[in-house]
Amino acid sequence: MPIFKRENEYYNSYSDCASYFKEIGAYTVDDYKRDTEAKIARLEEKDKRSQEEIKKSHEVIKIYMDKDEKSQAEIKFYKEKDEKSQAEIKTIYEAVYMNLGSLSDAARMLNVSIDKVKSILNLK
Repeated sequence: MPIFKRENEYYNSYSDCASYFKEIGAYTVDDYKRDTEAKIARLEEKDKRSQEEIKKSHEVIKIYMDKDEKSQAEIKFYKEKDEKSQAEIKTIYEAVYMNLGSLSDAARMLNVSIDKVKSILNLK
């Protein structure tokens, strides 16, 4: 890749550029190398900062993933607890219904509507 262009001539190396720079009495090859190295250093520093930002982002993502896992575990725990409670409620309703023999008596005893008793016992 050409590193410098003058009129229709391409300079493909530091020494070609240096010859031209010496010819015009301006920039030396050492100046060019120094500036190029400084530019590379700036780009590497920018890349380093970007990599650090990416690393921090991954750490934040991990924190949120851990929180999500804990939340999912809590949801599962409470869902299982709710299912167990629902099973216990159904057992109580069934016992009351079986002992009293009628939906209206069971509803009155449990202080709920007949529809609620039917719903929990899966009756039509």
